[in-house]
Amino acid sequence: MKKQLQDSNLDFGSNDRSSFQDLFPDYNSHIDTFNFFPSPDVPTQVSLQVHPAGTTLVSSTTHLVTSTSTVTDVDYSWNGITFAQSGGYYPPDNALAAGANVVITAENDAIQITTLQGTSPQTESLNTFFGSVMLSGYFLSDPRVLYDAAHHQFVVAVDEVSNNLNASYILLAVSKSDLTTTSLSSANWQFESASTTYNLNGITTWADQPLVAVDGHNIYVSTNQFSASSSYQGSVLSVFDDGLFTAGSTSNFINKTTYASPSYQTAANVGSGPYYGEYLVADTHNSLSIFKSADGLNTAPLTVSLGNIDYGNSNYSASQYGTNFRLDAGDGRITSAAYDSVNQKLYVVFEGQPGSSSATPSVEWAQLD
Repeated sequence: MKKQLQDSNLDFGSNDRSSFQDLFPDYNSHIDTFNFFPSPDVPTQVSLQVHPAGTTLVSSTTHLVTSTSTVTDVDYSWNGITFAQSGGYYPPDNALAAGANVVITAENDAIQITTLQGTSPQTESLNTFFGSVMLSGYFLSDPRVLYDAAHHQFVVAVDEVSNNLNASYILLAVSKSDLTTTSLSSANWQFESASTTYNLNGITTWADQPLVAVDGHNIYVSTNQFSASSSYQGSVLSVFDDGLFTAGSTSNFINKTTYASPSYQTAANVGSGPYYGEYLVADTHNSLSIFKSADGLNTAPLTVSLGNIDYGNSNYSASQYGTNFRLDAGDGRITSAAYDSVNQKLYVVFEGQPGSSSATPSVEWAQLD
């Protein structure tokens, strides 16, 4: 969800972790000071705030890519959704998926469709795109765009949260075909709204940062759940059938499962092998928590140790080439996961936080057999 930067955009808060051990069997406490319980991002329309680097960097404009740049081994590149088009929010929560003929991107409160070469762009607000199912008194955030290779259809999802933070829905749109033209006409889509307002620990919660996946059979939605006072209560996996992929039909809710570990990332299927189900992975500090869901039946979370990896408890930033503005590097959650169904291997990517704020943070990736 969108938020305003105040010195850093480290996305974790402090909670009493001891109580979660009794409530959730998948939770493992850690003897350290880095807290992986997240805080919700408060939606705020802001001007961009940045952190200047301590030293001046040597820059080369040949590495600053625009639509007119020539990049070795890149056939096409183009300018995407602008800051203004996205609603003027920061950071730029974005998503992208490509089909046989078009590319669809989303960023904060905007959606855009282009050809595979980036031509004929059509852009509109997600409020307009989801207008047929959006409720009054709610705002949209955290869009996701996927391409279901089994159905050859696009899926667009976005979080809909009440202005008073006491209810939420996941809005879903599925294209009626493998789109061939750059049109966002509602006639080409089927829309649905499903509640993600759940009672956890006796408290009504709303959903933040939905992570969405499809496997040709079901739609999987992983969310962090918060109370109206922004207290983290757990994460939930909601499973829906694929009814929305059929014209004139809707997806039915199958079930939900609650976990203590936050931010279970859905793993995209990147192979052409037989695949049914969805792997979900969470970084629980110096280990990974992994389970598989298939048609609403979930395996027990498995803990895989990462060994003595770097981690810390400071607000990290990293230099970027070509500018003296710095990037945030303090988010240890899984940022990307993929399952190779041909070789049956799971890959995950996440940031590593060093034990000293003077050290350099890193991007870590792991392969699991």
